Amino acid sequence: MITATGCTTGPRENAIAIPPTHKTNEQVKEKPFANPALIYGSDFLSLVSAERMAGNNEELLRYTSRQSKIQFTSEQILKEFGKTNINLEKKLKSIRKLNDSCYTLNYLTNSFATKGIMTVNVRIEKDTCRILLPIVTKNFLD
Repeated sequence: MITATGCTTGPRENAIAIPPTHKTNEQVKEKPFANPALIYGSDFLSLVSAERMAGNNEELLRYTSRQSKIQFTSEQILKEFGKTNINLEKKLKSIRKLNDSCYTLNYLTNSFATKGIMTVNVRIEKDTCRILLPIVTKNFLD
């Protein structure tokens, strides 16, 4: 024997009213830049590396700090990106806060079975992480 039950469209007696959860503009608060290493789910140097491999020189210049742009010409900045191998296998290992707007990102690198350390100094300018040149790479043997 099969028993069928139906649904009613009327309100239930024990229904609980839940207020809407959307936020108004008054409830949204601006947060300071929390993590300079992570952008769009990727670490900062991997994002810059992808831009370099794609040949987006304008983006490389955009991710360069104002201080570095004052110190170096655009050609010197692009030459620095060209001579520094940022496309190698790397893993972000630590972040050190130097002051309110400057951070040091330390990467463990691996190139042809040679491990190394890449240190990238970055500055937060207009809520965007930007590289302070030069990029320092030190290799050491296992």
